[in-house]
Amino acid sequence: MKTYIIAIAREYASGGRIIGKKLADELGIAFYDKEIISLAAKESGFSEDYLESASESRTPFFLYNVYGYSNIMPLPEQIYFAESNAVRELASKGSCVFIGRNATRILSDYENLIKVFVHAPLEKRIETARDVYGDKSDNMKSFVVRRDKSREEYSRHFSDYRWRDLRNYHLSVDSSIGFDNATAVIKTYVENFLAE
Repeated sequence: MKTYIIAIAREYASGGRIIGKKLADELGIAFYDKEIISLAAKESGFSEDYLESASESRTPFFLYNVYGYSNIMPLPEQIYFAESNAVRELASKGSCVFIGRNATRILSDYENLIKVFVHAPLEKRIETARDVYGDKSDNMKSFVVRRDKSREEYSRHFSDYRWRDLRNYHLSVDSSIGFDNATAVIKTYVENFLAE
C-alpha cells in the first residue's frame, strides 16, 4: 500500500485530536500531536514546556537566535521553523496522522496528503471544552472563540491561505455527528482516496 499522510486542522474543542487518534488507531498508522513538540525541542534547544507554552500563546517577542545566525529571528519564526522540520521528518517515516501545527500547509507538496478540517457548532464546542477537556472559564464562549482566533492568526502568519477556508481541504467534517461517526466518515474518504 502506498504511503499517505492525513493532516487534520480543527476548531478548538471540535474533538479533532480525539478523532485523529481514533482514525490512526483504526488505520494502524502513526499519530503525531505532542510528538512534534518533542522533536522540535530537540532540534531547537528549547525545552518542551517552553515550546508548548510559546506555541500556544503565539507570543511575538524576540529571543536570541539558537541557530547561530548573526541577526535575531523572532521567536514565532524559530518555533515554526523547528516544528516544520519536525513535521517533515516525521512524515518521512511513513503513513501517519498529524494534528494541527499547520501540517496541512507544511506538507502541501506531498503527493498523498489528505487535508481534513474538523469543526462543530460553537455551543457544542463550548460543551466539549467544559465537559470533555475540563476547561474552566467564567466566559466559556469567549474562551473558545479566543482559542480559535489564536489558531487563525497563527495560520495566517505562516500560510498563504485562510485557516477556515474549506477550499483548502479535501474534506470538512462536522463532529457534532459524534466522534466515532466523524472518524468513520474520514476513514471512508481515506479508503476511497487510496483506492483511486
